[in-house]
Amino acid sequence: MYTQLNFVKKVCSNFDYWADSRVLQMSLERYKKFLDLIAIKGKKMLVPTIDIDLAWHAHQCHPSDYFTYTTQFTKRMLDHDDTIGSGDLKKGYASTFILWSQHHIQASSLSSNTGSPDTMWPHCCALLLVCIEY
Repeated sequence: MYTQLNFVKKVCSNFDYWADSRVLQMSLERYKKFLDLIAIKGKKMLVPTIDIDLAWHAHQCHPSDYFTYTTQFTKRMLDHDDTIGSGDLKKGYASTFILWSQHHIQASSLSSNTGSPDTMWPHCCALLLVCIEY
C-alpha cells in the first residue's frame, strides 16, 4: 500500500498537469505503445513512466476490459507488479528507455502531439480524471 500512496502523491501534487485532456490523451497513446513493447519483449521487465503508469492503473479499474484488451494485445494476462525494489526499477527503467527509443520515434517522455486515445477503451480519459481526483 505504501507504493500506491507514493504513486498517488506523485500524481496529486501535479493535479493541474494531469487534468489537462491533452496530457491524458498522450498518456493513453503512450500506454498503448508501452503494451506494444511488452508484446515484443514477452516477460522481460519493463518499467513505465508516470503517465503510462497512471493510464495502466486506470485501465485496471475495469478488470474485464483490462483482461480482454491486454490478452488480445500482448497475448497474455499482465500482472502490474508494484513491489519491485528501487535498484531493479532503475535498471528496468533504463532498459525500457533504450527499448522505447529503438521501437518508437516519439521520445519516452511526453511531447506536444495531441492525437486521440485508442477506441478500445474510450472511457479511460474520464476514468483518469476520476482516479486523480481522489
